[in-house]
Amino acid sequence: SLAVTMSQTVLWPEPVRAAPPAKAPTCPDTRADEVSALATARLCRKRVGVESATTETDEVFANPDGTLALAHRYRPVRVRRNNAWVPADATLARSGDRVVPAAAAVELSLSAGGSGPLVTVGVDGHAVSVGSPVGVLPAPTLSGATATYANVLPGVDLVVAAAVDGYTQQLVVRDRQAATLPALAKLVFPVAGRQAK
Repeated sequence: SLAVTMSQTVLWPEPVRAAPPAKAPTCPDTRADEVSALATARLCRKRVGVESATTETDEVFANPDGTLALAHRYRPVRVRRNNAWVPADATLARSGDRVVPAAAAVELSLSAGGSGPLVTVGVDGHAVSVGSPVGVLPAPTLSGATATYANVLPGVDLVVAAAVDGYTQQLVVRDRQAATLPALAKLVFPVAGRQAK
């Protein structure tokens, strides 16, 4: 006798898999150089900063149309700290025997009281110190970027306002009697300088 065995294999079609979605381009707000910033701006259709062109007062931006734009500020708006840009900030705080701003474009320090310089300003190793016109100073009252040395003469305050690139000073005469003080007739702010060797 003859036995016949038959078998059947059924193949089911593989389901069609959708292609993975295309990755969206990486669109940072800044790029290291002009070439990469221009390419990113064109690809992402947005303005992109050029990090290598950033300074305390300037920023350069690449536009999607391939042009570059310069944003310039008259005074510093950022300063370099630990290889990174941080916002300029003239807010004063005590540091040792001096008063200093949080983040200034110059090396600025004010008297914390005593007989030392009223103000010292330094840039690139060069510094100028300005002394008090009234001798020994009291400890100042700090408010934001302002240091007030109260009653340096009877009825007279010395007020120093820090800025990110310097300072201003003024004597505030609070009453008429103080305005007649002989010491106000002639004020001398001693100046001394030093240079890096």
